[in-house]
Amino acid sequence: MNLAAAIAGYARRLHGTVGPVHHVASPLGAWLVLALAARTATGPVRADLDRILGMDADQAVDVATDLLADPHPLVSSAASAWRGPAGRTDRVAAWLRGLPAPVATGDVDSQETLDRWAAEKTDGLIDRFPVTIDRATMVVLASALATRVTWRSAFETAPADRLGPHRSWRVPEVLWAERDAGRGHDAAIVRTPDAGEVAVHAADAEAEGAGLRVVSVAAAPQVPANIVLDVAHRIAAIVGRGEPIPDTRSLFDLPLGEAPLWTLHEQPIQFGRQEKHEVYLPAWTARSSHDLTPPELGLGQAGHELGVMLGEPRPAVQARQVAMARFGRRGFAAAAVSAVSVSRTAATGRIGKRRVARLRFAHPYAAVAVATGPGPWAGVPVFSAWVAEADADVEAGI
Repeated sequence: MNLAAAIAGYARRLHGTVGPVHHVASPLGAWLVLALAARTATGPVRADLDRILGMDADQAVDVATDLLADPHPLVSSAASAWRGPAGRTDRVAAWLRGLPAPVATGDVDSQETLDRWAAEKTDGLIDRFPVTIDRATMVVLASALATRVTWRSAFETAPADRLGPHRSWRVPEVLWAERDAGRGHDAAIVRTPDAGEVAVHAADAEAEGAGLRVVSVAAAPQVPANIVLDVAHRIAAIVGRGEPIPDTRSLFDLPLGEAPLWTLHEQPIQFGRQEKHEVYLPAWTARSSHDLTPPELGLGQAGHELGVMLGEPRPAVQARQVAMARFGRRGFAAAAVSAVSVSRTAATGRIGKRRVARLRFAHPYAAVAVATGPGPWAGVPVFSAWVAEADADVEAGI
């Protein structure tokens, strides 16, 4: 079982429902909710959910339990399940008792209670719970993930014109770092089978024995967003396990001059051959709300099966995620709350409105935050983004 591969597969589905617009998501957060909800499904629905999870649902519950029971020092993680006003039944109580021990359980009657839970579990980064409850709500199941870290070595800043004359970022300055893996900035030009040659940067934050690495991958403008995100997840999983950036190109094997993603020139030195990488990328912020009910994400089916098992033949299901991230000179912050609610058919099934900034830039790129270090989190991607907007404030982040 390869959890990183399973999350990368789910990320492909989730980012695919959003499209190539500026956004951030936590495929892991949605996957955790699906893993905890899917076990009640049977027959063809169960087989479909196993495929979406990338493993058997029972195995997925075990994996989710391991992650929640052994939290990463830089990633706050939590899962809870509540009985709503219409869920005060023995059958619902039995379902709650059957959830893994790390999942907190209780009763909920107000939206304010859920909003407080979201804020408490994300260190205030998210203050609104993604689904609504009312008198017809039977159960709500949610996960929360959050991180707030400083880079091992802060970025410097540089004028935005260092990105070249065809830059699309309308900001006065950008972030700058030299490749120095010992100080937390790694960089390379990487050959990939799907996206061609890509530019890769990895910024590190560390705690004792573990860390968080944000991997940014830029491809040629014509490469579709879903392919770049997929490549970023594959690279992030490798470097998250402590391995070097794979398939790197020697700068001496590349032609001098301008290329779409870099400029290569030579400088005289006294002897030998040296390679130096400088990286320029924007600060960015994203806030997103995602509908998790499309069939390719599994939560709509899992919620329906759960409702039927709990005694409602035609349940109303809500499934949503709210996520945010800030990437700046000194650090990185991100959070996501993912939830599914199951209601009696009398429920309104209200779903909050989504506002998406559909801003297209010439050279958008993918970013994936991956956990590092020992234990079940090693190499697991936690947050991922398609960066298509830049911040003028380079101090964004923590």
